[in-house]
Amino acid sequence: MKRKHSRLNFIHLAAAAVPLLLIGIICALAGKLDADTQKEQELALSNALEHAVTMCYALEGIYPPDLQYMKEHYGLTYNEDRFYVSYRPIASNIRPEYNILELDGKASDLQSMAAAAKQKKEQP
Repeated sequence: MKRKHSRLNFIHLAAAAVPLLLIGIICALAGKLDADTQKEQELALSNALEHAVTMCYALEGIYPPDLQYMKEHYGLTYNEDRFYVSYRPIASNIRPEYNILELDGKASDLQSMAAAAKQKKEQP
């Protein structure tokens, strides 16, 4: 009788553990899926930047002077709350450098710092 009782306890314990295990697996997969999606978005942004820079040079004979120019003339769009693009034009005939930084909900801080730096640079 005691043996049958301990077997029932084991079955109840196993039945309770299975849903917890499934929840853990689902959470782990969701985290991986989000990371994969983030990398895909970053790659898509990089490809879009490359395309806009190349198209501008091919059509106009100069590289774009800034990101805003690519947004207005070449339809560049991206999630500015998720990514920050550091775009550094060198000369109109030299391919610009850029970096894509992934933001973790701190877009407003980084963008305000970038805007302040730009204003400081534009002052005489």
